[in-house]
Amino acid sequence: MNYGSGSSKRPESIKEAIRMVDEALSRSAGFNELKSAVSEMSADAVEGLREFSSKAMESIEDAMGSGREVFQYVDSKMRANPWPIIGGVALGAFLLGLAVGTERRPERKTDSGYRH
Repeated sequence: MNYGSGSSKRPESIKEAIRMVDEALSRSAGFNELKSAVSEMSADAVEGLREFSSKAMESIEDAMGSGREVFQYVDSKMRANPWPIIGGVALGAFLLGLAVGTERRPERKTDSGYRH
């Protein structure tokens, strides 16, 4: 089989295959223009990723600051009057216990047809 480079040698590895394709493309017209365009696109993509990363970190820091403020507000209110919180947690635990702890018994029929 001819790979376009004038030799019929099969590549032994993927790296060698890539090298053979690179050699064949470098001999073709327009490869250098294509290579430089891809390099420019890669540089633009890297710059875009850096900008996105920077903006994402700023957003995360802002959200963490807001979260801290909310936590401090709730903590101060809870310390001032803990009973509504304790009552809410107790009620939630009770309702959860009812929901999880309720066991449904399957209906059984006896020989006489009455359910027990």
